[in-house]
Order: sequence, then structure tokens, then C-alpha cells
Amino acid sequence: MATSTPFPSQVFHVGAGPVLDRPVPPFKPPNTPGVGPVCFRATATIAIPEVPGWTATVRGYDKSPAIAKQVEDACKVHAKKYGNTAQCSEVVLTMLKNSKLRCEGEIYADTD
Repeated sequence: MATSTPFPSQVFHVGAGPVLDRPVPPFKPPNTPGVGPVCFRATATIAIPEVPGWTATVRGYDKSPAIAKQVEDACKVHAKKYGNTAQCSEVVLTMLKNSKLRCEGEIYADTD
């Protein structure tokens, strides 16, 4: 009695691994898309406890995340103009992708 294999078109070699019709293509990692030009925005808010609802905002834009430290320092200097009780919030750093803003280390302060 003849024994048939479950897959007659495949040839099995014990211990040799699978047999391929064609060689394996060379491995080439896929290209990862770049982020492109980015701009970092750092924002801090100045609040005065004696004046509820009043705030001033200090914003800075740069191509480097180091703008956060510069905005923190600028916030402290700007807060001194409003007295000893004025307090700066923590700096929030945001990455803006493909921004049309001038991203050259400028820092702006405005009151609300």
C-alpha cells in the first residue's frame, strides 16, 4: 500500500529546513519618513495671587528645545515687574511640525 503525503507538491527534508523555489530576497529595511522642519514653542504664564483672573503669557519659538530654559528665565525677569508675589507657571514645551512661524529664538510677552 502506497503512502501519500498530505501535500504531494511539497518535498520535505528532515533536518534541512524548508526548500524554496527561489532564493530569499536581500533584506532592505524600509525607509522611515523624516519629521521635517520643526519648531518648538515654550509657554509660561505669570499670575498674581492678589489679582484673580489676571495673567501674562511668555512665549518663545525656536528650532531647539533649549527655548524652554530661555522662556523660564524670561518669565522670572518679567514677573519681577509685577511685584514680589507674581509667580511663573511651569514651562510647557510643544513641538510644532511644519510651522509657518518665525522660529528663530524670539520670545514674546503679552498680558491677557
